[in-house]
Amino acid sequence: MEKSSEQDLNRNFRAIFLLYMAFFNCNQILSVNIGNLLLYLPDSTASGIALLVAFTLLVQIASLLFFGYYISNFTEKYSRKKIFLISNSLICIFFFMLAFSINFVMFFIFYLIANIGNGAFLPIGFAIIGDSFPPKERGNKFGLMNLALLLGAGGGIIFGGLIGSLGGPIGWRIAYCFAAFLVLTAIIRYNQWGIEVSKGQSEPEFNDLKADNQNYGYRITFSNFSQILKRKSVIGIYILVILTAITTTTMGTWAIYYISMKIDSPFATFIASTLLILTGLGGLFGTIFGGKIGDSLSQKGKVRGRVVISLFATLLAIICSMIYYLFLPFNVNIFIFSFMLFFIVGFFAMFLASVPVGNIYAIYSEVCVPENRGLANAMSGLMAKAGGVIGNLIISVLIISNISNLTLAVVFLLSISLMGSFLWLLPFFYYPKEAQKLRDLMAERRKELELRK
Repeated sequence: MEKSSEQDLNRNFRAIFLLYMAFFNCNQILSVNIGNLLLYLPDSTASGIALLVAFTLLVQIASLLFFGYYISNFTEKYSRKKIFLISNSLICIFFFMLAFSINFVMFFIFYLIANIGNGAFLPIGFAIIGDSFPPKERGNKFGLMNLALLLGAGGGIIFGGLIGSLGGPIGWRIAYCFAAFLVLTAIIRYNQWGIEVSKGQSEPEFNDLKADNQNYGYRITFSNFSQILKRKSVIGIYILVILTAITTTTMGTWAIYYISMKIDSPFATFIASTLLILTGLGGLFGTIFGGKIGDSLSQKGKVRGRVVISLFATLLAIICSMIYYLFLPFNVNIFIFSFMLFFIVGFFAMFLASVPVGNIYAIYSEVCVPENRGLANAMSGLMAKAGGVIGNLIISVLIISNISNLTLAVVFLLSISLMGSFLWLLPFFYYPKEAQKLRDLMAERRKELELRK
């Protein structure tokens, strides 16, 4: 397979970007319609919704491992493009069927099935991006994927909340129909723009070699995973991701409901949704800034730059989040002042929390051999989902007797993330050595390939 042109690679990236965005648009509708489900969907409970989120993350983990393990078998028979089209079609069909759930049990089952398709994204999609772009561009590209996540989640909040509020008892059902249509649109676009990318083609050492000289497999196996765990920088980030996701993934579902509890107004959910959308803009800027500054520092030879900015950004993000969730009151009598205060603090919390995202995936790609990058990315997603499972189970247990215990749960979750932020010290010490070790290995592979000619 010949190397793809830059234009084709960029269009392929945009197509994957749209698919990722459409999925998170669907998934975020739940967070802004918790109240509507409790009112209008038979058998719904707050504790049951928390369990649904936890089981959804478990399904995503199982799906991720399934796709990751069998990916070599799949790609021998089908292209990565076909696998993406099939997995996203599953998402589209079952998010549409959610709209016709007659009770919470049916909703629960359809929701879990819809999330099975998400397992293909990290082991396949992020490996494709790593194959498409050289190391100096990966921080920006992986950061943009987080931008897709934030845009999709924000769109889900806007349309899910707006349609859910204006549509009465069937508003949340209409929202899921609309979201499924967006996934269908993204699938059609990917069918037009998606291409097969040669494995390992973006490695600097292989610039003048044909991609078909490189035989890389991306299968998730215990052997490959043990190789990744030899990278101490990766171990540190994995544990960090788990502890951070205990808060971030969990609050992604409960933030609107939690903030609305602070607002004494019949429009509390609308105000909280608007706040979350506007503060989410901070995540957009943080993602772009973090990836670009990390790439810039890397190009200047400041190898630890990615780690240093990520460490300080993570610490400051957690401090801002504590202020945002725990200490800021919302007084409707001074509405504008309260709204602006929440916006400013929340904006900076989201900005800072998003700075490390692109750099994390870039670090994986710079310390792991190409055949293990899909696995490294997939396992990172697995760690994040595991953190979300833990966080949602904590909330489910604490609120099963009293919903007011949600505040106690938030305090506990934020404390865990604060302690976890110091795990950035592991990549600080080991990342430069491990990155250089990889470059030396790739140079050796180059020599071996030349000898085969």
